[in-house]
Amino acid sequence: MDWTPRTVEMTTPDLHDDAVALVKVARALSVGDLQSLMHLSEKLAQLNRDRFASFEENPTPDTVRPAAFALPATPTKGLRRQIWTTMK
Repeated sequence: MDWTPRTVEMTTPDLHDDAVALVKVARALSVGDLQSLMHLSEKLAQLNRDRFASFEENPTPDTVRPAAFALPATPTKGLRRQIWTTMK
């Protein structure tokens, strides 16, 4: 992940409230529950359980990035992220 400081204005995700509600339910699920529900291997179910456990409802600005900037360039190169730095 690229955590280079950015000067991009942050917005509130449109589905923030839905994500918070989902995480509250998912945190109560076991690894086995997640495996069954999401059709995952045990390893991926554990990874998702860990992510749900560490989810921050209101993260501080220094811990978040727009996904197009946080992800490596290869998966996002089709997004032409370089033009977003100049868009207002």
